[in-house]
This record gives sequence, C-alpha cells and structure tokens, in this order.
Amino acid sequence: MTTTMPSRHDAVRGSLIVARRIATASLRFPAAHDITHQWLLGVGAVILAAALFLASALTLGMMIDHLRSQMETIERIQTVVLEAGAIAEDLADAHSAAQSAAADPTMLRIEGRNAARHLTGLMAIAPERARTLQSIADLVDGELAALAKGDSTSRAAGALAAFRDSQSVALVQARATAERDTARFIGFALLMALIGPALGLTGITLLQRERDNRRAREMEAELMHVQRLAVMGETAATLAHEVSHPLAAASNYLAAMRRAATAENGTKAGEFADRAVQQIHRAATILGRLRRFIEKRADERTPVAPVVLVQDAVALVGPLESDVVLSTAIDPDLPDVAVDRIQIQQVLVNLIRNATDAMQSSAMKRLTITAERRASGRVEFSLIDTGCGLTKDIADGLFQPFTTTKKNGMGVGLSICRSIIDSHNGTIWAEANPQGGAIFRFQLPTV
Repeated sequence: MTTTMPSRHDAVRGSLIVARRIATASLRFPAAHDITHQWLLGVGAVILAAALFLASALTLGMMIDHLRSQMETIERIQTVVLEAGAIAEDLADAHSAAQSAAADPTMLRIEGRNAARHLTGLMAIAPERARTLQSIADLVDGELAALAKGDSTSRAAGALAAFRDSQSVALVQARATAERDTARFIGFALLMALIGPALGLTGITLLQRERDNRRAREMEAELMHVQRLAVMGETAATLAHEVSHPLAAASNYLAAMRRAATAENGTKAGEFADRAVQQIHRAATILGRLRRFIEKRADERTPVAPVVLVQDAVALVGPLESDVVLSTAIDPDLPDVAVDRIQIQQVLVNLIRNATDAMQSSAMKRLTITAERRASGRVEFSLIDTGCGLTKDIADGLFQPFTTTKKNGMGVGLSICRSIIDSHNGTIWAEANPQGGAIFRFQLPTV
C-alpha cells in the first residue's frame, strides 16, 4: 500500500504565496492624518488573513505528516498480519507434509526455512514486539523439530492466532483513528479555505472602500474650493467697491498730510498719516480675508470664537443691498468652537447669500444671525430671513447635491454646507420661519 501526499514545505510555500498576494493588494501606507478606523480595520484584516494562511499552512503540514505516519503504521500492521498468516500457512503445510503417507524431510526443511524467513521479517517490521515474536519463534522451531521426529502436536498455532488477533484489533483501531483524523483534516482545510480568503477579501474591500472614500474627500475638498471661488466671483464687484473706500480715504489723508507738511503743521501731518495707515490696514484686512477664503489649503481645526466667525463671514459677503437689514445677536460669552475657520466661514457665506437671494422679491428684507448655547452644550447658529420660504418638495431634498431654486445655481452650496458641518460632528437643518421666510440652523461642538 503506497500513498502520495503533499509535503509540509509545499503547503507552507503555497500559503505564503497566497498570503503575499493578499498583502500586496493593500493600499500604500497613508499619511498620519489620513488614517481612519476603516483603514485600520482593512489593514488588520489583511494582516490577520496573511497570518491565518501561514498558521494554517504550518498546521496542515503537521497534519499531513501525522496522516503519513498513520498510513505507515497501518501498512506495517497489515504486513505483520500477513507475515503471521504466512507463518501459520507454513506450519500447516509442514503438518500436512509430516502427516502424509510418505513423509518428505525435504518439504519439512523447506517449510521450516519459509517460516524462519517470515519470522525474521516480522522481527524487522515489529521490533517493539520482539519478545512476543521470539517466544513464537521458539515455539515454531520446537514444533518443526517435533514434526521431524514424527510428533505432530501443534504448539505455535495458538500463539500465532492470538498474535494475529491482537494485530487485527490494532489494525482496526489504526484505521478508525486515521479515518477520524482524515475527517478532521478535511474539515479544518475546508474551514481555512473559507475563513482565510473571506477575511482577506474583507480586508481588501475595506481598503478599496477607504481609498474610494479618500478620493471622494479629495474631490469634495476640490469642489469646496471651486464653490468658494464661485462665491467670490459673485461678490467680486462688491468687494472691489468695499476695498476702494479705504484706499480712497488713505489717498485723501496722504494728500492732506502733504498739504499739512507744506504748511509746516507737523501735528496735523502726523494725524493724517495715522488715519491713512488705519485705512490701508483696513483694506489689507479685507484682502487678507478674501485671500484666505479662496486659497486651496488643508483642513485645520483651531478654537475660534463664534462672534469672530460671524464677523468674518459678514465681511466676506461685503455690503448688502440698501434695503436689506442685517442684524446679529451673538452672545460674547459663548465658548469657542473647534473648527476649520475657513470652512465654517464658507457655510455662513453660503447661507447669507442664499438668504439675500431668497429675499429679492420680498417687501420686507430682514436677515438676523444669532448664536447661542444649547442645553446639549453645543453652540447653535441661526440665520433667519424673511424671504420666499421653503416648499415641502424643496425642503425634503434641500441638502442633496444639485438641488437648487436659483435659475443659474449649481445646486452644490447646501450640499457642501452639510458635508462641512458633518465633518465637524455637527448638525444642520432648515425650517419654516413663522413670520415668513426660512430659518437655517446648525450646531457645532464646543472646545
């Protein structure tokens, strides 16, 4: 009986190849600020799958060696049983030759040599049973010697039968153990065949999903930048007008300072110079806000006072129409919020511009911006307008991409607002204004 089974090295080598392929399917190691829970789960699943493949390969290799050893034991026991049977047949043939009408000494010697050869083979195959086999060999030698003298008493048959019975029982037990271990081996192999690839595929899927999410975040950041540029495009004229005032005032102060210097009035000249510097600083502040708002930059979370966020947003929007009344009610004692200052300014600018657009056809144009602390500890910003209000159809999908009520609107402003607020662990919603119009609210966690 021969068996052909894969070696442990083959199993380990095959599993290592599979594990390496799974590991190389993972994404490049991201920057520290890009590491997310999903990315860690994906990498952990891939590493665990690779470790599982390696462990299962080693375990399967040991099980294969164990099964090979069991098969060798079964072959050896089968050979022992066959050799013991051959000895019994040799003794039976010797008895037949001795009991025939004309006893043939030559036949007795031949059968004796055959029995001795089989006994020698048994000694070599089963050295652990050497004592039992030696006693059987002595009985066989004595029986053959007695047969040569004409004594046909059977002395070794019983010992051989008992030995064969014990080996037959051992053979049955060895076969049962081999069958049981083989079933376990097959079950373990099937389990590893299911768990290992499933775990590896889960990890790769998580990594691919994280890669897609990261690309989506990059595209969303790009869209935010484009949308800020679009907002600034709409307000460029008003900002240019706003900047022209301090520059014109600075020019007038400088001209007055020149005249005062010519008149040798140093006190007036210094006063005019100070005023000119103030106006130039005012223009620089406006331009600085604009530059920070439209530049492409990384997400930076810092503690900012709510009143500063509202003031910056109002300054970025620039002068409103003459009939629009803008009022703010910001509690100066509100705690700071940990936000990306530019992104929250973008949310406020979007909502302010949407409110002014909604009030174009309204008789009363009033926009109120408030910020107050809620019982949950969060700061709630509210923008209350007296515009055309919100219909139910529009309100249901208001923050969905490409939903707009403007004739030339892109439909991404409110969607970007929601993405920004969500990324800050906040909430944003809209509701009807009981006095007519709409109220947009969003909450941000405090520091």
